[in-house]
Amino acid sequence: MSAISDKTKIAKIIVESSVLENENSIPALWDWVCKGNWCWGVASSPIRSRTHLEYLKNKGLKPIITPFLAHPETRSRFYMDNNRDVPTVEEALREYINVFGNDFIWEGFTEEDSSGVGFSRNFLLNPSRSHDEAKNMFENFLKEGMIEIQKYVPHIRKWGRCGYASSTHHYAKLGLDTILLERTNDDIEDIQTGVAFTRGAAKQYNCEWGIDFSLWWGVFAGCIQDLPTSYHRRNWLISYFSGADYLAIEGGDLLCYRDGTLSRLGKDFEEFSKWIQKISRGTPVIPIAVILPSNHGWITPPYWETQQYAWNYARLRRNPGERGVDGFFTTVFPGSNFAMDPFPFGSYKEDDPPASPFALSCITPRYAPLPQNVFYAKSYIPFGKFKSRKEANTFLKEHNMDIAPYRPMGVSRWGDIFDVFTDEVSVDTIKQYKVIILLGPLVLTEELEQKLVEYIRDGGTVVCSAGVIEPDDYNWTGVQMLPELHVGYRWRWTQGDWVNEAFRFVPANVDSDSEVIAWANQNAPLMVYTRLGKGNLYVSLAPWFESGSNILMGAVVQLLENLFSSLLPFSIFGSPCEWLFTEGDDFQTVVIVNHADFPWEGSIEYKNSRFVGKEVIELIRGNQYIIQEGKLKNILLPPFEVGVFRFLKN
Repeated sequence: MSAISDKTKIAKIIVESSVLENENSIPALWDWVCKGNWCWGVASSPIRSRTHLEYLKNKGLKPIITPFLAHPETRSRFYMDNNRDVPTVEEALREYINVFGNDFIWEGFTEEDSSGVGFSRNFLLNPSRSHDEAKNMFENFLKEGMIEIQKYVPHIRKWGRCGYASSTHHYAKLGLDTILLERTNDDIEDIQTGVAFTRGAAKQYNCEWGIDFSLWWGVFAGCIQDLPTSYHRRNWLISYFSGADYLAIEGGDLLCYRDGTLSRLGKDFEEFSKWIQKISRGTPVIPIAVILPSNHGWITPPYWETQQYAWNYARLRRNPGERGVDGFFTTVFPGSNFAMDPFPFGSYKEDDPPASPFALSCITPRYAPLPQNVFYAKSYIPFGKFKSRKEANTFLKEHNMDIAPYRPMGVSRWGDIFDVFTDEVSVDTIKQYKVIILLGPLVLTEELEQKLVEYIRDGGTVVCSAGVIEPDDYNWTGVQMLPELHVGYRWRWTQGDWVNEAFRFVPANVDSDSEVIAWANQNAPLMVYTRLGKGNLYVSLAPWFESGSNILMGAVVQLLENLFSSLLPFSIFGSPCEWLFTEGDDFQTVVIVNHADFPWEGSIEYKNSRFVGKEVIELIRGNQYIIQEGKLKNILLPPFEVGVFRFLKN
């Protein structure tokens, strides 16, 4: 079974504050994070006094991270937008270098893909005409920022934080030591695809990765630090057991007030940070890799968006095959496309302030480089609960309401067992996985074909579709496709019953050494299996795995069910939930997350005899269980809670 190496064993906790305090004072925030040995480091804004930085150094919080924008263009926009003089690199980092030398971290890229003063503005000002042009434009911009870093402080650690999962591979490719992905903001995507992309990018380019948790909730135009914290606690636990090297909390000054009082979120974050130091999380088991085109520009499509685009603010028309990417991730992570949701209370009669001044749902005149860029998305429903966001803010705070029912999170169909790569990934990297899914409009270059054939012959399994596979690939696929499209109205798996479903497929002749495992219409080949060396190749003749609706074609789902369910030693039974799996030398851990507003009742059932343990401990509450006949029965999780089940080996 494939597993990603857990290099740090325990995630490093970071508290970030971007507020410029009085240069001669030490705010209560820093006193708090220096206590209790639970916080690894702090992110502190640039232009700090030597007194302040020496205080942090003497407290043992190093290296310090400073989020100073590297690219001169973004830097100028940010400071001018805040009516402040634009500092030079020397001015911003002088005391950091004097106090720490090279032993600090420069976060030179902070949400360049999603900030109103970042690179996303360039997409609006100079629209790209193609996916390749957008990719080159973004990567060249990042390189220009990297030159600034290398010019001034060449030997320090270099970090970047992005807003959308699609940017993670471009950040990692840049040569950064660590990439962070922002989550828990209602104008960005879900945690599951975010982890799959970020973890995959870090593996592909050999860097560390982490999740940055935002406190902003544009639904009521404020932050949620004093409301119940079940939404953030689930995100922390998911990220931790997914193997994140770093967990950062954005807006640390909202966790600890000037008088030293902690907000509710501050208390819970400290408690969580101390808790994870007491246990070994194990290594996440990730047997499946997804490969996308390096220029994909894909994000989880918001359910409320009437048109779906690629490359975020470039708003490019999507390429054929990208609907299949939507279908794959909404199939493996049902409900994940609800996460980006600025409208859980419906529409407001007064839309001032908007959900965010710069986001996919809104671009206000202040951040629009051209008048035509001003944009306000419509609510998914034409009626609403509150007159304004201010009214919503007041209501939730006065009633101490948990935001969890209004913050959708995706569940797992087969578990969180996926990493995402681009077509630039090495063959040595993909050989760590049991199954490879080729997704979206990949161009099967000679180099990529050689990687895949080597991977298969060495024992791997590849699942691909017509569109990626073309008629000229007959020499190794065993499928001789005809260059035309037919309509399918029904399909069946081997000799099973017919299933009614509308789809398109490419007719083909199948080599005698290959096997048809699914049929369309009047026994036309639909899914073909070929044995290559020690491995397996599955070809879907439904292009891009798509059906007539916005989900994967049914026969593809059946194939994935057969492949994925055999890769883990257990099954989860019960109502929908999210779940993860980790392994240690003497334990296995199943993490079950209940995102619903009703209790989760279910069981964990082992399918083979490899597991010989008897004792099970639920690590959060300390409850002990006994496995009976290979099953852990009658598990009950309250709404919006997490269970961490540690199976101990004999």
